[in-house]
Amino acid sequence: MSPRISIATLLVCATSLACAAGERYDSATKGSGPLTVGITQASGVDDSDTDWDSDTADTDVDSDTGPGETSESNGSDATGESSDSGDPTTTGPTSGGNMTWTTSSGSGGTTDDGCGGPCDSPPNPCYDMVGECNGVECLYYPLDAGAPCDDGDPCTANDVCDGDGGCSGGEAITCDAPPHASGGTCVNGECQGFTCEDPWENCDDDWDNGCEVPTGIANQCDSDGLNPGGGCWTAYCGSSGNAKATNFGTYYCVDCSTCHVPAEGMAQWCNHDTGNWYDPEVNSCGMWEDLVCTLG
Repeated sequence: MSPRISIATLLVCATSLACAAGERYDSATKGSGPLTVGITQASGVDDSDTDWDSDTADTDVDSDTGPGETSESNGSDATGESSDSGDPTTTGPTSGGNMTWTTSSGSGGTTDDGCGGPCDSPPNPCYDMVGECNGVECLYYPLDAGAPCDDGDPCTANDVCDGDGGCSGGEAITCDAPPHASGGTCVNGECQGFTCEDPWENCDDDWDNGCEVPTGIANQCDSDGLNPGGGCWTAYCGSSGNAKATNFGTYYCVDCSTCHVPAEGMAQWCNHDTGNWYDPEVNSCGMWEDLVCTLG
């Protein structure tokens, strides 16, 4: 065993004082003096080897190790487990039933848990809103299968979580065609692409009320607007400054000399002022029966 050095006899000079070679700092006098080294030799040990070289079979003993204690070296404790203070690895189940971990950085203010903030930012709505910090990152459990979610596609409905952190798109949204229209598909959450059925047109460009004006056919409006059951004028989309036209914002109606046969041997003519039919009389319409009024 190598001679034991009494560490207590070694004092380091204060950084604010200078020591000459071979001197030590004396804390009692706050001055420097001769440096002495006390050598204590363990009893029963051959003192013939005092050069402390590496040729001896001496075993170094940590002077800080007391009776009954086990010396530590290379950062290992008595159990043999590494005490390396490097980054801990993520722990926690990789699966549990159909429950799996996922990780995500924290957000918010700085905390002492190593995650940089509270664990309240799951990867998507199919994970628990509140996670756990393992000292490095936030861990989140997925929600059970069937929990409602949003897959980000506005053209699907009743989306649900799959139990593994994913959101499954529900059924596709179907578009019900408005009045006098057909077709239509969902685009970015809105139904588009409807087509008006002839002779109807969407004069106001509002698909909520569909294709609202029957255009270019006889007997559809009067001085108050659309009146397919009693008018004798013809409707068109847009507006007109013609004297025979009456405008109604998004469409107009055209007056003309036309006649209608309400019953056999009877005829009724169009009133140019009101756009309605006169009372029927015994007569015939001839070439003016149910004419389409135009501006030509």
